[in-house]
Amino acid sequence: MLRCLVVNSCRVNTNYRYFTSNTTKKVITFVPPIDIEKKISTPSKMNFYSNYICWNEKNNECLLIQNNEREEESDLYSRKEIEPVPYGFLGFPITKELNNDGLQNIGKQAFYLGSLVTPYYLGKLSRNQYNYYLVNIKGDESEKVSLERHLVKTNNSRTQWTTADKVLQSFRQCLNMVTPETKYMLQLLDQLHLALNKKNIQPESDDTVGCQVPLEYAPNIESVPIRSNTLIPFNTTNLIVSIDKNEALFIDPGANTDGATHFKNYIEEKLKNKSLSKDSKVYIFITHNHKDHWEGIGILLHYFPQATLIAHPNTIETIPYDIVNKQAVKGSKLEINCLDTTSSDNIITVGDRQFLIISTPGHTSDSLSLFEPKSKTLIAGDHLVGWGSSILDFDSGDMKDYMDSTRDIIKYLQPKIALPAHGPSNYSPVVLLNNYLKHRQSRENEILDAYNAGNTSLNDILKVVYQNIDPKLERLARGNIHLHLTKLQKDSKIPPNSTQ
Repeated sequence: MLRCLVVNSCRVNTNYRYFTSNTTKKVITFVPPIDIEKKISTPSKMNFYSNYICWNEKNNECLLIQNNEREEESDLYSRKEIEPVPYGFLGFPITKELNNDGLQNIGKQAFYLGSLVTPYYLGKLSRNQYNYYLVNIKGDESEKVSLERHLVKTNNSRTQWTTADKVLQSFRQCLNMVTPETKYMLQLLDQLHLALNKKNIQPESDDTVGCQVPLEYAPNIESVPIRSNTLIPFNTTNLIVSIDKNEALFIDPGANTDGATHFKNYIEEKLKNKSLSKDSKVYIFITHNHKDHWEGIGILLHYFPQATLIAHPNTIETIPYDIVNKQAVKGSKLEINCLDTTSSDNIITVGDRQFLIISTPGHTSDSLSLFEPKSKTLIAGDHLVGWGSSILDFDSGDMKDYMDSTRDIIKYLQPKIALPAHGPSNYSPVVLLNNYLKHRQSRENEILDAYNAGNTSLNDILKVVYQNIDPKLERLARGNIHLHLTKLQKDSKIPPNSTQ
């Protein structure tokens, strides 16, 4: 059974494990948040948040907030943590760390339900531990007003009282968005008798992330970070999956030997809960030819030997696996009417959901993206990343194509959610893509100024543009300079073959 956490006349110790009475100095223990060090082996800074699930047992309504504070443009490398309630999303009232001030003022009791932790993506991006507390209310208007006044601390949030099933239904219809953690708790709240006896509301281990709590960022679209042989600062590739009506689409299965157990656990959980079966119709889509996007195909073929591989012709030639069913595609060009699904052959249908295959060259010459029109979700491979900016392939990448593709994504798709192959999802992708363009253009201007000042070799430009760079990153910087110089030649801003 859950233990009651009484917050009247108490203050919170900094270790989040005890409440200390201001009058008697007596320590009152309560069920503490999960000790994540025993569950998670990947080191990372952790942020702690308290989520208050204010629930009216008479009509099953709960208090939700909608974040209306739009994300501002910022430096691509300044993101330090994952936003608990992204712009436009619904979530529970939330406070940083364990803050009992709001409940103390209205004399409420809170029951600790459990804790969830966001996935690990890279060491420079901290993770969030969400501790959930159930606040049982009677539901009169004065009580609601009091809760909203004390628990909602910002003027940029809109409040609403609604039932969990209505929110889940609106999520399925792409009318409202919630994070995977909020969705999981809403599902439990929808069947509160199960939630109160649930014993496994706790962080998942590194090898089970996405199994207990589906990382569903858009309706029927999950994104699970799995270990892969990718480039720093990342060490995972996001396996993106859509399952509907015994059909499945697996995007970029890049699991290496370290990620194999995690990948197998994920597939077996889907088989166990009947989301998939051995005779499911399965598609495997690869966004481009890099190994960290297809190394785990063999694991999928073990479970689904008749799966169909869909990729660019150049990508298919790169993949060494013996695959029976293959479909080569080049994707639709980004232009007017590119979202018209009635005439395009570049469509993957999974149950009731359609994914448009879009040509987005730049990172590589064979880069493809997927776009789901209902939720306006962009699945862009390495065209964008969840932290920093994408590194273009020095052999087949093209800076001019990359910037053109980026502009066209903004112009013709206007995505609301972006699921990259590396790093966390992004809920303001148009802002992010505009930042990419500004960042690339600024770098190009610096390179052009250095060139016009007489620095025509890669090394000379490197010394001017990338001062005090870590020697380990010099090769990447030279490659980026070369890509920009090639673009400048195509734009006729410097003479052809004029660099050393």
